[in-house]
Amino acid sequence: MEKLVGLKDRFKADNSAVIESILVVDDCADLLELQKLILELEGYEVTTALGGRVALELLSNITKPDLILLDVQMAGMSGPEFLTVFKERYPDLSNSVPVVFLSGMDDIPNKNVVGYIHKPFEVNGFLESVRRFIERGIIERGRQAFCSGITAI
Repeated sequence: MEKLVGLKDRFKADNSAVIESILVVDDCADLLELQKLILELEGYEVTTALGGRVALELLSNITKPDLILLDVQMAGMSGPEFLTVFKERYPDLSNSVPVVFLSGMDDIPNKNVVGYIHKPFEVNGFLESVRRFIERGIIERGRQAFCSGITAI
């Protein structure tokens, strides 16, 4: 019963449940698979990208994610470098999709992310953080939609 505490019941107009989607970006295939498994077992729709360049290409072909989990240190394109290109190439997404850094470093760059999750993580703490960041994104998108409706009047 404890697992149900804090979960939101969200439904579409046809009463089918809305499934939150997450894009996980990391350059370690084993960590990607582990995170995907944990998140899918919790009921999330998960897309994985092996590195920042792959993630940038995927974003044009997938449904808008509710959250992006992004490793900070990756070969080829770091998390901060991904964010720079992400903002340039997908400005609407970058303003509406929360990005969270995943890192084992103690010194995390604060570059346009809503927070970070420290690796290695404890599974329940990881899932609670993911839920919290998705909820913050939903609230922020609702606020943005409300504010844009006011300015349109």
